[in-house]
Amino acid sequence: MSIASLPPFRGPMSQELLLTLVRGLDLAPEADVLDLCCAEGTASLLLAHQLPLHCVGVDARADFLAVARQCARDLGLEERVQFRQMDPRHLELQTAHFDLVLALGGALSSLGRVPALERLRFHLKPGGVLLLCEPIYLDSAPDLEVLDSLERGRDEEGRPYELESNAPSPLVRAVFEHGPYGYETENGLRSLLEALDFEVGWSCLMPESVWSAHFAQARAHLGEDAGEWSELAREAIAFYALGGRRTLGSLLLAARRPRMSADGPEEHSE
Repeated sequence: MSIASLPPFRGPMSQELLLTLVRGLDLAPEADVLDLCCAEGTASLLLAHQLPLHCVGVDARADFLAVARQCARDLGLEERVQFRQMDPRHLELQTAHFDLVLALGGALSSLGRVPALERLRFHLKPGGVLLLCEPIYLDSAPDLEVLDSLERGRDEEGRPYELESNAPSPLVRAVFEHGPYGYETENGLRSLLEALDFEVGWSCLMPESVWSAHFAQARAHLGEDAGEWSELAREAIAFYALGGRRTLGSLLLAARRPRMSADGPEEHSE
């Protein structure tokens, strides 16, 4: 088995992009990585094979982990990658152990952002990095300076400009917000991380094309599994036909748990 034949990511991410991002973090050799909600283990297997790192993938589904473990055996990575079946809401792992935590494919949105972030902070080393890929709503409020400019400005007929909203429709929200956890905006997510003592390093929106790739890969992967594909089909319809593409984005974000000293957080460079 070659690394190119790994299962696709569940979410808007590619192997090449993940490798580029993690290489840019300049982790120490043999660093420890936690892959939350790892599914078939694609991220863990890729990082262990290419960099290499020590990875622990966690997921609740035995069928996903069976695929991941078989891939690890086929690639000869069993000493570098472990896959553990457990509830991601109740992690039984070492504290302050991981240099990098991956929460990709909307893991935080599915688990509840505040409790999930509190748990992940508990398992990150001081100075460790959290790498997120989260679906978000695009309706963040503008900065005060921009808002002031809008209020001062006038159109050709002398009327003040009105602030347009990208708020999702109730139908789009009903399709994408599963369970009790709704999506955040980019500003809201950054503020939440900072309130929980993470230092946000950078964030960027993924291009819209990643949504199309996500739906296409999922369709090919699921085949005729009517149960799972019917849910993804509803999301694809809501995104492309019901206005979701104007209100939804996919955000990549890296945040760091501050290093601690006797006098409080230490200075560090990204």
